[in-house]
Amino acid sequence: MDSGLIISLVVALLPGYVLATLIYAGLVKYLERSLTFWQALGIAAVAVAVSFAIYVVYVLGLKAPYHLNKDLDGLASLVAYCTLGIVITKLAANYGIKKTGWFGVGGRANLYLLGLLWVLVVVVFGTQWLLQR
Repeated sequence: MDSGLIISLVVALLPGYVLATLIYAGLVKYLERSLTFWQALGIAAVAVAVSFAIYVVYVLGLKAPYHLNKDLDGLASLVAYCTLGIVITKLAANYGIKKTGWFGVGGRANLYLLGLLWVLVVVVFGTQWLLQR
């Protein structure tokens, strides 16, 4: 693998990494108020990096060399998404955050984000629908 590919990957993924890290840091801080923002940011930064690394390994290590069907992209995204929640929960345990019920703080952050995205989709499409009438 040449260095140009690595540099282009870093440049392409950096804005998404920063945005995802800030969103998850805010969600972790909101869900676990005993953490400081910097602790939540550290947890989110590591978890998002692991999630991005899983997806990059899938794309560069499996999809490209073996010419896998793009139908597997959704499964790889789901694995990376679930792994992000697991890593957040495991890292939060280092700060004394206990997992209660089915979901830890990472699972709850994933569910909150999913709900927020659905609200955003409804608002955007609802606004477009109302403006076209």
